[in-house]
Amino acid sequence: MDNTDYRMVRLTDGTTIMGSIKVDKDFLRITNALQLHTVQRETEMGSKEDSTLAPWLPFTDDKTFVIPRDKILVITQADKHISHYYEVILNKVEKAKANSKPTLSAEEMEKIYKLADQMDQMQKIDQRETAWSEQDLIDLFGKKTIH
Repeated sequence: MDNTDYRMVRLTDGTTIMGSIKVDKDFLRITNALQLHTVQRETEMGSKEDSTLAPWLPFTDDKTFVIPRDKILVITQADKHISHYYEVILNKVEKAKANSKPTLSAEEMEKIYKLADQMDQMQKIDQRETAWSEQDLIDLFGKKTIH
């Protein structure tokens, strides 16, 4: 990636996104938007925050998003550490998209759901057939009541 001028944007809903940004009078345009996610993790030394980047809006092939200026709280320059991390994650996201399998048609998805339902039914039948009967328990323990 040649561009190291990445910006971070905090939106009014609290979301933080990162990418290449252009601002005009009414809108912000962000290209290759990744969202910053922060989670709490317990360690031996106590609670720790971990941050990661992920696609801001998954399930789209769009690279540029337009956001109204009134939805923006702050825009800031990203430091070199998060910029490098951004490039690594963006590269992984783009490779994963390039290697992804073609999308399934509605008919193919319906077949998969039907097959999954059939498998669930078969598993329920198998579980009933392998359940212990009262006679099995009597034969195993030699008596009807176990105390």
